[in-house]
Amino acid sequence: MASRRKRDRKGSDDLSEDDPSSSAPKSPLLPVLDAGVAEKYLVHRQLGRTMTYVGFTEWKHMATAVEGNSASFESMASNRLINQGVVLERIALNEESLKRCGTYMDFGTVIFIVVSCDPRAVYRIMDGQHRVRTMQELFRRRPETPLPFSLQVSVVPDEAAAHAELMHFQVHHPADPRAFFGNQKEREGADALLERAHQHFEHVSLWKEHASGRFGRADPVRPYLSDYVFLGLLQEAHLLDMRVDAAWEVFLFETGLVSFSFPFVAV
Repeated sequence: MASRRKRDRKGSDDLSEDDPSSSAPKSPLLPVLDAGVAEKYLVHRQLGRTMTYVGFTEWKHMATAVEGNSASFESMASNRLINQGVVLERIALNEESLKRCGTYMDFGTVIFIVVSCDPRAVYRIMDGQHRVRTMQELFRRRPETPLPFSLQVSVVPDEAAAHAELMHFQVHHPADPRAFFGNQKEREGADALLERAHQHFEHVSLWKEHASGRFGRADPVRPYLSDYVFLGLLQEAHLLDMRVDAAWEVFLFETGLVSFSFPFVAV
């Protein structure tokens, strides 16, 4: 029984037990998560080399709990790109809810990954990046207004394990594969090119997003664009292997859109 109680008290530091790399830097988020268990707003369970924390928190605590530093939140390299229109819509809905009911809407459960050997205070977003971006903006506007949400945080030993966790999740929650990328460089290039495309083809009615963004939805008919159609073009033409400026010039030239615009599209 004593040995069982000892195992139950283990926290994220024990992921490195008997590991020759245990002297490597540790994430400053590990003591924050273990403190959440001690304060009983998180529970945790270890399965293999992954320690998973589940519970409830406030955005203010989540973002500022690291001593001497603020936590940051980043989308994983293989995660789909953020749709700014979705974020703006959610911000507006929450602002309306606050005026009508005095509280923000329920944000559901956001799923994060923490790499235990990463010395940065970074929560990697596995699911819920649009909600995270929404909460960041709402907190910036009204830092004293409560922003409660539920969370799941999986602490893994390295980058390879983080990628495997995300891929396992996507098997059960499939999204459009055109919005996923093999590495961070491709993701950042696609993000920059997508933003440039929205600015260049700014006629609002040209962009027809899918209702849910889930794989299996039909693409909009030509000449309309969606984020997924544009990302698919970038990938099929291997433009993400190039620098952003060069890729943009090639895209405009190859598609014949150097000086083309869409004033004829009805609003």
